[in-house]
Amino acid sequence: ESFISNITLSDQTPQYPAVGTPTPEEEALAWLIEEDPLDLDVVLNATRIQQRYALLTLWFQYESGQGGLLGWLTQPNECTWEGISCLSNVVSSLDLVEDNLQGRIPDDLGLLTALTKLDLRGNDLSGSIPASLSLLTSLTTLILSENALKGTIPPSLSVLTVLTDLNLGDNDLSGSIPASLSLLTSLTTLILSENALQGTIPSSLSKLTALRELGFYFN
Repeated sequence: ESFISNITLSDQTPQYPAVGTPTPEEEALAWLIEEDPLDLDVVLNATRIQQRYALLTLWFQYESGQGGLLGWLTQPNECTWEGISCLSNVVSSLDLVEDNLQGRIPDDLGLLTALTKLDLRGNDLSGSIPASLSLLTSLTTLILSENALKGTIPPSLSVLTVLTDLNLGDNDLSGSIPASLSLLTSLTTLILSENALQGTIPSSLSKLTALRELGFYFN
């Protein structure tokens, strides 16, 4: 019980379907417990286990039984898996551009707190943008463009104060542009084009004096 509580987000409890249909979160936990070739010590390697779990929720969401991304699960060290970069065995970049990913963005990506880059553009991701991404306070690049994401832009993204590149373009996002984005004063790129956004452009965005590229067209 303590092991599971350490690797899940307390405010992002998965909504499990009917009994007999395992969720990606359940499959990720089962693989870690029963099949993980590293067999890491739960106490000594808690951070490493957390990041493996978060990545596995991606694998079992999109790739299980489909051939998979190169090296995922077959290579023992997650830092050698396709699209992943690490510093001292800690995942710092997740770059899965045009990899035919489908389904939702797992809430548990919020466990990868050392990420500086998350780029999932050009896939077929659906559902909403998880509020848990606001836990990735080291992010400098967040690109989720060219997907099928719906819902509103989470105002909680405004806590990502070192973010320089934010691209949510070419989705189906609705609602208004959060005025709280004006807190992202390090932004050099802000792209919200080709969505279904409505309302006015917040005057507070004039505080983003570092901007070099701004796109709001086709809303």
